[in-house]
Amino acid sequence: MKKILIASPIKQKNNILKEFLKSLEEVDKTNLDVHYYFVDDNTDNESKKLLKTFHKNNRNVILKNSEDFNVGKNQEYLCDNNTHQWKTSLIERIITYKNDMIKMAKEENFDYLFFIDSDIVLHINTLQHLISRKVDIVSNIFWTIWKEGGTLSPQVWLQDENSSFIRNWDVNYNDEQKSQMTRDFVNMLKVPGIYKVGGL
Repeated sequence: MKKILIASPIKQKNNILKEFLKSLEEVDKTNLDVHYYFVDDNTDNESKKLLKTFHKNNRNVILKNSEDFNVGKNQEYLCDNNTHQWKTSLIERIITYKNDMIKMAKEENFDYLFFIDSDIVLHINTLQHLISRKVDIVSNIFWTIWKEGGTLSPQVWLQDENSSFIRNWDVNYNDEQKSQMTRDFVNMLKVPGIYKVGGL
């Protein structure tokens, strides 16, 4: 039986968090020894209650509070209709949490570490599918609209922060070339398969 740690730093609206936690309970865990590690970074009391209830009703749940970490004051994470507004201090908080999750997974000899954002609702076969790919690092693709009025885009990229093409620095690409390479990448991802990407 494979041992898997599902890990997530959580700062989420309670109605979204409720669906996320429900999907974790319903995902197929056949032949898996599933453990959970959550960091409660919520300011919403209802979200805090949901995490405590999940902790109480499920086995193998580690629930830490953000105050357990020496990462400075919890700053507001702004998410509006246009974009997510990340600041360096917020990114450093997430890095601190995830480093601790990685450390635990290594020290406790987990076979797999599954990072998941708390605004994702898992398909029932997600864990089984990812494990069946038999690769060291893998992500399911999901499509999102990053800015209001934008088009659906994948949460993966090839280079830099979110570039959807590999830049040859000896070439000065025009806008149409960049757009075409981006379309080619997106169209490739619409075909089921395993693809090498730069980040996810």
